[in-house]
Amino acid sequence: MDPGRINEANKLMQEADKAATKTLFRKPDWDIAGQTYEQAATTYKVAGAYEQATQAYSRASDAMFKTNSLYMAARALENAGQVFQQNLKQPERAADAYQRASRLYHTQGSPDRAAEMMDKAGRVLEPVNIHHALEAYKACVTIYEQEDRGRFAQEVYKRAIRLLIQSQQYDQAIQMLHRQSQSLQKMANRPALHRADLSVIILCLKIGDAVEANKQFQEFLGRDPGFGATEEAGTAQGLLDGFEQNDQELVEEMTARRLITDLDTEIARVAKSLRVPGEMENEFEDDRGFNPPPFQPQPPYGQPPMAPQHQYQQQAPPQTSQQPPAPSAQYPSQQQWTPQPGQAAYPSSQSRMPPQQSPAPYQPSYPSQQPRLPQEQSPQRPPQQYQQPQSQPAAQQRMPPQSIPQRVPPPRGASVQQPTLYKPVDSPTLGEQ
Repeated sequence: MDPGRINEANKLMQEADKAATKTLFRKPDWDIAGQTYEQAATTYKVAGAYEQATQAYSRASDAMFKTNSLYMAARALENAGQVFQQNLKQPERAADAYQRASRLYHTQGSPDRAAEMMDKAGRVLEPVNIHHALEAYKACVTIYEQEDRGRFAQEVYKRAIRLLIQSQQYDQAIQMLHRQSQSLQKMANRPALHRADLSVIILCLKIGDAVEANKQFQEFLGRDPGFGATEEAGTAQGLLDGFEQNDQELVEEMTARRLITDLDTEIARVAKSLRVPGEMENEFEDDRGFNPPPFQPQPPYGQPPMAPQHQYQQQAPPQTSQQPPAPSAQYPSQQQWTPQPGQAAYPSSQSRMPPQQSPAPYQPSYPSQQPRLPQEQSPQRPPQQYQQPQSQPAAQQRMPPQSIPQRVPPPRGASVQQPTLYKPVDSPTLGEQ
């Protein structure tokens, strides 16, 4: 930045503000204010202060608008848009300035300049916002159509159609092609009109509406009797026949023609991608019976492969282990291990160690088979020797059983003494004591 020029521009801004200020004895002089603001904007731009330059251009536009100088006001906004676009790299602010300038140009009576500003706004917005860019292009072609200047809108038509196809808005692209066809018909540009008609049929087939494509083809033949003898009509008829007969080879033959290649890039790309309704199903017929193998997890290193989890693997009966040979007179580290049947032989570096036995399969134990928990054992006592009992005499070994006294009933008529029952002693009462 140049400090000297910036100071000069600041002084110009102060003079412009003073001219635009209303005082007690005079009114604002918008002519002088607008010119001074524009000079300050130019000075800021040369000095490299682009943000201050855009603000000065905006104030100059407001001052010129109040003096009914619409063209100069639009010109100031156009300059501000250029600074936003080229120097500040702010496309959205640049598009806003261009659109404001377009409205002022259109109000002033310069439709060509107004459409040009809308075209600039659309091109600036294409990389950042396709929707707003399309709106700007539609406004541009509308201005051209209202002023009957369709010949200036052909490039705008193409850019709008390209964006609509890229965003897969085929219905709106067909509508834009119809608008282009009307302007071409007024211009009597028959070759371009026939290419636009062929493009409409291609887009109708792309969205899968062969009935509408045939209807459009008949309308084109009725509108222009000479259309049926053109190469575009022959190509369109071949495409319609291919879709009606489900003949993909015929469609590919039609799209391989030089005429399709000469169309716009996006239209030609859509034509190359056309597929008849049954072609998409035929592409996947070979894959219908494909049954991918189930997922099998990899076993750990050194273990046999695992069976799939979704399949039941019956366990083989346990094999009787053979007795290993008698150990030779070698040290434990030098003894060779002999692999058992069904076990893999390990490398020589590990052959001295037997492989780890795989854990036994889980078997549920029932209550009757559950082992008893160990109980606390009493302190061990020294074992006692068993002593055989000494033999006794036979007389002592066999003793007669003792006689049990029997109760003899008393004789008849004898008195029987009853047992004395317990009789508690009467305790003296409280008065007797």
